[in-house]
Amino acid sequence: MVKRAAVDTIVRKTSTSHAVGGTKARMGECLVNQFITRCAKCGEEFILFWMMDRNRVGPESVANITCPVCGMRFNQSPGDLVPCEPRGRELLTGQPVRTVEVVYDCDHCGNEIFVSTVHTDLPWEDLSREAKQVAVCHNARCPQRGLPQELSPTRVRLGALNPCW
Repeated sequence: MVKRAAVDTIVRKTSTSHAVGGTKARMGECLVNQFITRCAKCGEEFILFWMMDRNRVGPESVANITCPVCGMRFNQSPGDLVPCEPRGRELLTGQPVRTVEVVYDCDHCGNEIFVSTVHTDLPWEDLSREAKQVAVCHNARCPQRGLPQELSPTRVRLGALNPCW
């Protein structure tokens, strides 16, 4: 009963029209899916919500998620998730996973270097510290042109990192 209420809450917050099978809610081309997963460190099961955009989440996708029991971060593939079915016990719920496109800009000239699709449960503050990448700027006017730089994401191009969707 608790699981159904959580899905109904998501349906209301996202202005979706209906819930399907108690574990999915449609939102345009996105599906909010409710799964049960197990922490890679402590082994505890918990509920995971993943807003899945069919165009950006596929079997090869990997989300970096946080266990609500021990706080460890680990990678989770959608193919390894078990749909959440009503059980006799209550489980903790992890932060919802969102799929976003983050932009990495050159720190020296502001040139957009690349865009990366990220599946995460982190808020922007944590993601921008954790998702560092090494890249090279090819802008002819950049003083660091051709040199590797460690970059943090500078903005979200598509999607939202607000966990209250």
